[in-house]
Amino acid sequence: MTRARLIWLDVAKGIGIVLVVVAHVLLHSSAGWAAPIASTIYLFHMPLFFLLAGVTLRPEALQTFARRKAIHLLLPYLAFLGLLGIPALAASCALGTPFPDLGIDRCGTLPFKLLLGGSTLGGIFGTFWFIPCLLLALILAQAILHLSGTRRLYALALLVLTAFALPSLLPWSTAPLAMGVAPMATLLILAGYWLAKPPRWWLFAALPLAVLTLLAQVPLDMKAGNYGIPILSMLGAIALSCLLIHASRRLAHSPLASLLSTLGQGSLHILYLHQAIHLSLRQLGVHDDVLLITLALAIPLLLHIPLRHLLNRTQDSFSQHLFRKSSQL
Repeated sequence: MTRARLIWLDVAKGIGIVLVVVAHVLLHSSAGWAAPIASTIYLFHMPLFFLLAGVTLRPEALQTFARRKAIHLLLPYLAFLGLLGIPALAASCALGTPFPDLGIDRCGTLPFKLLLGGSTLGGIFGTFWFIPCLLLALILAQAILHLSGTRRLYALALLVLTAFALPSLLPWSTAPLAMGVAPMATLLILAGYWLAKPPRWWLFAALPLAVLTLLAQVPLDMKAGNYGIPILSMLGAIALSCLLIHASRRLAHSPLASLLSTLGQGSLHILYLHQAIHLSLRQLGVHDDVLLITLALAIPLLLHIPLRHLLNRTQDSFSQHLFRKSSQL
């Protein structure tokens, strides 16, 4: 990929993570205007990230791909889960009381929720469902790309059926590492893969669909497996995301590109830490929404470079160790 393409992808991720933080902060706001803005962002903000994962997807050997993605995604997931989970568990066990506003359960319950993940997590852990779901969805999408002809069509049909049936018939499936959400996430990743260079007619078609989605305001919450109006709400989310991606291509050449791309590069760390920052500050009496949004973005961004350096070294060491083990078998 060219450097220009990487810039617009980072810009899109930057816009996306700002929307995530704004939505989560405003969900806890007492301002009358906050709830409508948060619900509007919820119409497409998580589908956007799955679509962007599809844009960068390329067919490759499934085993190699799965191993690389597992190292790249699961090691940071476990690191941040420990970074937040161990102090939360220590506080809960030491004080003998839960902290529901922070998503911290009683001492005997919290470890099981941290291990189970998915929709069981809330508060400061509320966004942790995304990464295991993304990993499983990427592997499923890669597997489907290896199919051809009728086999791929059958796999896609089964995926659509499973995507809507699992959360509806088996609501608990969204709990264990968000596995019940993975089929829908896979469809979004494949949509991003096929729409990486959308034809001009698609952008014209996306505009009225996006407007209808904004006007309808049908709730969509991927974490809980609530996909609004079947098929239509998700098509609306894709339309809104494609328009935002189109805008990101334009903004890649604007004065805002540097700031937005920096936020995009740090989006993973912002995703993990922003809930802990703004929810903890609210507990300390800080209720200014703009200040909370700013700090929830800025603090993880300041930590991004040292954390990325540490995680990269850990991932490289783990990859080399795994490669040596594999070559010895």
